[in-house]
Amino acid sequence: MRLMKNEKIIFETESMGMRIQVIDRMERRELKFGNHIIQSAISKANPDYLLLSYTQYMTLGLIFCASPEMILHIGLGAGNIPRFIHKHYPSAFQDVIELNPEVISVAYRYFDLPQNKRIRLVVGDGFSTMVSCKNEYDLIFLDAFQAEGAPSHLNTIEFFRHLSRKLKPGGWVVGNLWTSHENISEKIKKWQGVFETVWKAPVPVMGNVILYGENQKRIFDRSLLQEKALVIQQCIPLKFLDFLNNLEPVPP
Repeated sequence: MRLMKNEKIIFETESMGMRIQVIDRMERRELKFGNHIIQSAISKANPDYLLLSYTQYMTLGLIFCASPEMILHIGLGAGNIPRFIHKHYPSAFQDVIELNPEVISVAYRYFDLPQNKRIRLVVGDGFSTMVSCKNEYDLIFLDAFQAEGAPSHLNTIEFFRHLSRKLKPGGWVVGNLWTSHENISEKIKKWQGVFETVWKAPVPVMGNVILYGENQKRIFDRSLLQEKALVIQQCIPLKFLDFLNNLEPVPP
């Protein structure tokens, strides 16, 4: 991978067949897995802010589930969303499943991931570890990626069914898709085969599509979602009302 003029690698290692790189680029710090794709990024001056737009769109799940108490993350990266929720939802407890222990070490050392009892890190495969977990969750964030995309076993009907079983009543799964690495229409059909309600939000410029799935069948009035977005936006520095312009239900 060729560096830009203003980039500097401050840490690099090989772990589980993957190159992990921490790169400083002016006011931001990035996590990459040996190629040009930015896995995670933070502002060094304000690491709690969600710098990448796809992470901002993932937090739209908070409009559907405004007061989460238990949250599961499958895939850590630099820990952007766990860090964000830890700051803005002090009563929430989070479980994070990450396959690569070196990624966890990097998140703590270089990306200010908090270390306390409200964020529990578990080293393991996202599928088998999630299935054996006895907790149920209000929100599940699925954002597990390797250098060239999501692991194939985390893109199956069987896996999504297990996710749905881990939801509390009224809980939601939020998933990140890469349009350049995945068949979006095929994956949406898989979600529709498991979840009764599915919404999607294409992320401008980034090439991501975020999916939101729930076990119950329901219709949300757009004005109600706008009211919820406004309430959250008053407490959290993100433009949820603007994000709603790209959020739409997936028709049956």
